[in-house]
Amino acid sequence: MPSNGFVMACGTGIENCDGLSSEVATICAAGTADQRQGAYARPASVWQSMIVRVDTDGNLVWQRVDQLKYDGEPGLGSPGWAMRSSASEFVLVDPHGDIVSINDEVNGIGLLRLVSR
Repeated sequence: MPSNGFVMACGTGIENCDGLSSEVATICAAGTADQRQGAYARPASVWQSMIVRVDTDGNLVWQRVDQLKYDGEPGLGSPGWAMRSSASEFVLVDPHGDIVSINDEVNGIGLLRLVSR
């Protein structure tokens, strides 16, 4: 825990569309459940890593959503962008104050370090 707040991490997405019906099932199957401006359609079972930092009062300081991307691949939403599942499973703050996340990636594990300097 940073001395001036808290860090939380998770995987964010839709697990599956089982048991849904009518318009909700259609939206789920299309991957368009997230209606926020700038959101990208992602089908069920395609997760994103999410890390949130809040201050000691619980106010949002920042949040970020990530996915596995290999060097040289197009960025989010660019032509040729590959949709891959990622989830932040464990998060810690190292002695330097950097936030480190161990991620469950579609094809293994990943390490994300967010440098505080």
